[in-house]
Amino acid sequence: MSTQSAAAARLARKLEKFNQHERDLERRARQLSMLEEQEAEHKRLVNRDASLGYERRKKERAIEWEAAHQRRWEDSLRDRHQQEQQDSRFKKVSEGQIGIALVLENAGCLEESVGGGKVTVSDTIRRERERYWASFCILEFSVLCNENDFMCSLERQQLEKQS
Repeated sequence: MSTQSAAAARLARKLEKFNQHERDLERRARQLSMLEEQEAEHKRLVNRDASLGYERRKKERAIEWEAAHQRRWEDSLRDRHQQEQQDSRFKKVSEGQIGIALVLENAGCLEESVGGGKVTVSDTIRRERERYWASFCILEFSVLCNENDFMCSLERQQLEKQS
């Protein structure tokens, strides 16, 4: 019986080792499953954060693009408005120059004496246009026209006195 009891004891130890090994494998399988779940959750959170970050950056870029587009549009409108104002000023100045030349021509003062030499009105207009911006030319030419009218009337009075 002792051999049988020794064999039974060996068998019981082997069975206990087998059961312990099986329990260890189950515990390791549970740990591995938990680690896989944690890793999957971590990946999901990372992907969610990445996708949220991507969506947030996408919204920010859209807002920035919209703001830049708005600024470009406003700048374009402002530039167009300024260009139209400059064009209208130039047109007014051009019309003013023609009007001044006609007034002076009708008054018989197409030339004025400056420092002993003769300078035509178109030279004066050209000189004035170079000196001033288009917006100031109308004022300068009207002053010039008034001065020339005054000079012409003085010259006429002197000619009348001489005759």
